[in-house]
Amino acid sequence: NVAFGDLELDLREAEVSKKGAKIHLNCAFGDVDVFVPKKCRVKTSGSVVLGEWEPQIKERDVSEPVLEIKGSVIFGSVKIRD
Repeated sequence: NVAFGDLELDLREAEVSKKGAKIHLNCAFGDVDVFVPKKCRVKTSGSVVLGEWEPQIKERDVSEPVLEIKGSVIFGSVKIRD
């Protein structure tokens, strides 16, 4: 959870379990940048109130493991990047 601040979550060197992994993000009046590993499939969904939920992930040939990122944004932004 992020409120009135910023967070950079760098997972580029992380290894996702074969069973997959889930991250739940809540952001209010702040910004979150998530950098995801390249060796997994990424699924995202977020609800937004006067902000943005912006996946900026290139297409991948990997079907699993799956990293699922869900959450909500109020007056802020969440960017999910390679």
